[in-house]
Amino acid sequence: MVIPDLVVTTRAEKDWHHLDATDLLMVVEVVSRWSRTYDTTQKRMLYAEARVPYFLLVDSTVRPVAATQFRLSGEEYSPVGACAGGGLWLAEPFPVAVELG
Repeated sequence: MVIPDLVVTTRAEKDWHHLDATDLLMVVEVVSRWSRTYDTTQKRMLYAEARVPYFLLVDSTVRPVAATQFRLSGEEYSPVGACAGGGLWLAEPFPVAVELG
């Protein structure tokens, strides 16, 4: 069982404790110095194996804060956008702006 920092789901129900990977559109992991290896390698691999379409990695250990969005391509993630500081515009899985501060 993996617990992401944030999820975007297709489910309208409020029972967030029992989400299936097939309900997820995107998972977000915020990297800290304690979670770097786990978030960037192991969790990324597990989300890809579970076929989660999008993965957003926010690195709070660097200044300015950096973010990279990945899209599932085959059996692994490929980067589709990145930025450091300011705002990140995500076109997929839906349009949204993320302020990294």
